[in-house]
Amino acid sequence: MYQVGGENPAAAEGAEPAPAPVRGFVIAVAEEESAEPAPAEAADAPAESEATEPAAATEAAEAPAEPAAAEAPADDAFAALYAAADPAKGEKAFKKCKACHSLEQGVNGTGPSLYGVVGRPIGTAEGFKYSADIAGNGGTWTPEELNIWLENPKAYAGSSKMNTKTKKAEDRANLIAYLATIGG
Repeated sequence: MYQVGGENPAAAEGAEPAPAPVRGFVIAVAEEESAEPAPAEAADAPAESEATEPAAATEAAEAPAEPAAAEAPADDAFAALYAAADPAKGEKAFKKCKACHSLEQGVNGTGPSLYGVVGRPIGTAEGFKYSADIAGNGGTWTPEELNIWLENPKAYAGSSKMNTKTKKAEDRANLIAYLATIGG
């Protein structure tokens, strides 16, 4: 079950994120760079490895915490689907959403207005009363976060009134791509 905000419990404040994916990345970078040192570079190898380590550490620090190694391929698969998403197909999929949601700024229905939802802080649609699980979440509705939400809203936030699941990842990607064009 996903937590509100989709955050990894291990990435919570004061806890170390799961190191395995990051460590694997750093090792792969180090092996790739040291696999074919040129003869002229051999003398510079200590200086180069010193320069590489801080850069790799910086990349690891800037990279978002990964939920778990098993979930990474799913995230990559969604990223590929989202990159190829068709907003026109998402507009057609949105017809089901219209029963509860509006695309007009500040016009809420049973669900909040989805005007500018992609990139908006979670639980902040003007004038909408959110469930306890969503109110004050502090996260942001990124495409990845919306993907998790749309797949199973009740698993994401049990007290939510939203029951509708968007089962196909391609449909979720298209819908999110469409929403990204509205008020963004």
